[in-house]
Amino acid sequence: MSALLLCLMALASSVSRGLISVIDRFQMGVKKQDITIVNFKNNFYTFGLATLLAIIFLKQDVWSMLLDYKIMLYALLVQAVAIGYSYLFKSLTVAESVVASKFSDLLIPIALFASSGSFSASSYVISILTTVIVFTLMITKYDRNIWSGIAIITPLLVSQSVLSPILTSGYSVTTDRLLAFTYCTIVFRLLIVLLMLLTKKTSLRGLKSQNTESSLKEGLIYLTRTILTLVAQIGFTFATSGHSSLAWILLNITSLYGVVFSSFILKEKLNTKAIVALVLVSGLTVIKAYFG
Repeated sequence: MSALLLCLMALASSVSRGLISVIDRFQMGVKKQDITIVNFKNNFYTFGLATLLAIIFLKQDVWSMLLDYKIMLYALLVQAVAIGYSYLFKSLTVAESVVASKFSDLLIPIALFASSGSFSASSYVISILTTVIVFTLMITKYDRNIWSGIAIITPLLVSQSVLSPILTSGYSVTTDRLLAFTYCTIVFRLLIVLLMLLTKKTSLRGLKSQNTESSLKEGLIYLTRTILTLVAQIGFTFATSGHSSLAWILLNITSLYGVVFSSFILKEKLNTKAIVALVLVSGLTVIKAYFG
């Protein structure tokens, strides 16, 4: 898969996750809903839609793949990052979340080199430039919460970037196998969150009572979130099937898209510097991917 195609898949995943982050802020930030419950409902509905699509379109047999420990570990990493981002958005502002997640771009190329021997000096320059742009334009004051956020999300993102190509190896041969891999990931993500839910008695009690929105509005929110989650997961699986640090740059600017989307959807004040950072980071990445 070419570097440009990897970046396009990463872009689709990143934009979808940016919209999901707006929904996250609404559900957990504005409405103060429980992180585990929201993740469980989202994974449950995504599983339902993915199963329907798999029955209709998927030709690859998935039963043997459901016993593959590599897919289980991959799903665990994906869900861990998702939970990490949920806590990030709960305790930090959008701009601070951008900085926290963007810091990992300084370490991911080095980590990929250590694990695969693949390294591009020009790509690492892009990593440094985009990180400096975000650190310079997004916020000016760094407190303990920001450094705590960096400490939480950076190890998760670096681990994910190193292990994802290894765990998807053997499945990236054909598109159908990658789609089957994605479906199995969704299945395991649901099981992981279900286990989390069962270990939290407070969450179990709140599963039925936590319904602050009307049934129609809540249904529309979860329908939108389900579709976005499916697009994000497919794009993410394809993007991380190759050793592309450029793809990881696009994957890690989700919060920048969230800033733009939240200004329109949640009517939050749009930070001009965030738009500049988004344009510069996306532009540098796409130019590098196109011209090599």
